Amino acid sequence: MPENPYRAPNSPVVDAVAPPVLVPAGRWRRLLNFVVDYFLITLLITSIEYAAPSWLAGLGQTIFHRPPVYSLVMLCLGASIYYIAQEALWGVTVGKQLTGTRVVDEHGRPPGWRKAIKRTVGRFIPFDALAVLLTAKRPGFHAPWRKTYLVRRW
Repeated sequence: MPENPYRAPNSPVVDAVAPPVLVPAGRWRRLLNFVVDYFLITLLITSIEYAAPSWLAGLGQTIFHRPPVYSLVMLCLGASIYYIAQEALWGVTVGKQLTGTRVVDEHGRPPGWRKAIKRTVGRFIPFDALAVLLTAKRPGFHAPWRKTYLVRRW
């Protein structure tokens, strides 16, 4: 019987791009990321809080006494804006840039907006930073839920 000229080829399908090799960042790099990023977040919030009374003074309002929960809300809001925007767009924050690490998804790409938001919400779990420091292999509560990883860039 003659060969069918319309038959599909038998060539194997091979992915031309090999998956990236992801080397996890160590706990000391994570600690330095945390220190640098939270220093910048605190600096940003403090500068806004010191500038806000002068802006409001023009409107006839000043803020002298703030409730204790105000600082916590400002820290969460500032950290959310800081982390979500940078990690979703580029996969790095200023602290990660300095330590040569980046946040990636399971395919080695920046995590995107949805995963960055979920990752940042996970950061607010109490004792998350402590869990990262005390255990060498633990990536923190905010990472495995969203399938995001902190890896070395170089």
